[in-house]
Amino acid sequence: IDEFILKRNLIQHGDTTILSWKVSKASRISIVHDNNEIDVTDVQEFNVNPDKTTTYILRAYTEGGLRFIEKSVVLQVLPHIQAFELVQPRRYCEGSIVFLKWQIENASSAFIDNQEVTSFEEYKYKVVGQKLLRLTASNQDGKVAKQIKLLPLPAASIVFFKADRNSVIVGDKIRL
Repeated sequence: IDEFILKRNLIQHGDTTILSWKVSKASRISIVHDNNEIDVTDVQEFNVNPDKTTTYILRAYTEGGLRFIEKSVVLQVLPHIQAFELVQPRRYCEGSIVFLKWQIENASSAFIDNQEVTSFEEYKYKVVGQKLLRLTASNQDGKVAKQIKLLPLPAASIVFFKADRNSVIVGDKIRL
């Protein structure tokens, strides 16, 4: 095995990269990953897109196929935040309770503003002014983040109020 490389060693979850190799004097070539062996004798590259960090092993078999040599590479996969969104209510003001929802894949830990959360959860938050909430997911290979900006509606206020009379008796009609 002269060469066995990954085009990129670190990818985002869902991305694809290419394994390539140069082998001489082999009767058969295969790639092994996750207990699967794939014959790649007739090609010199292979597209991969694993869901998690994966070790790929290139095997070059000698004539007769009884012995082989191998080299390995590790493709690291960052966690993926599939969703991070405000669920309800869509419109809110200062002091309202809002609900956030998210889904994370391939993460060993997740935090919203330094508070640990699970990979799939709903989060209740009391709105106190404008706030940028940051969801961070991490694994042994790195971390990713998404943000939601909470912008409460201004509080309602009465700017002007006038009636056509200053006093009324029960049953009277007035114009406001």
